[in-house]
Amino acid sequence: MSLPLDAGEILTHLNQLGYRNISAEQLKEFQKDLQKLIKFDTQIYRCVPEPPPENVFERLHSEKTISYRAKQARVPKIDSSDKENLAEATNKTATATSARCKDDKSTKMWIRPKSSQSFRRSDPVALYHSYQKDWNKFKLPGENDHSELRWKIRTKLLGE
Repeated sequence: MSLPLDAGEILTHLNQLGYRNISAEQLKEFQKDLQKLIKFDTQIYRCVPEPPPENVFERLHSEKTISYRAKQARVPKIDSSDKENLAEATNKTATATSARCKDDKSTKMWIRPKSSQSFRRSDPVALYHSYQKDWNKFKLPGENDHSELRWKIRTKLLGE
């Protein structure tokens, strides 16, 4: 009870979706996977008396994913008594937070600002000067000025 799938139709649909340069081997693997998916879907929907849609691609694209359905199933149902308790709790927390916000202006922000070090690092002038200090302190091999050392050796050799 499998539907015959045309490789050209699959390739044109994949090109429409933005998948280009698909090799023949990849197309065969995709066609096999698509056959398995269609077979699985027909097994699941046997108990549902709906007629299958004509275009398989549109049906697969329009259906909700399993993860979306799982997220929707996790949302708890709230009874009327729970709604009242929830409303009271939210009112209490809202008044408490509004009183705290009136007292302290600095708690308005939800996201805390980064430490002052990040601002110092992002300042290009300060960053340049810190690099200059490091470059002067730690020179690459061969860049150090050895004139003082050479002068000391010269005075020792001359016996002065």
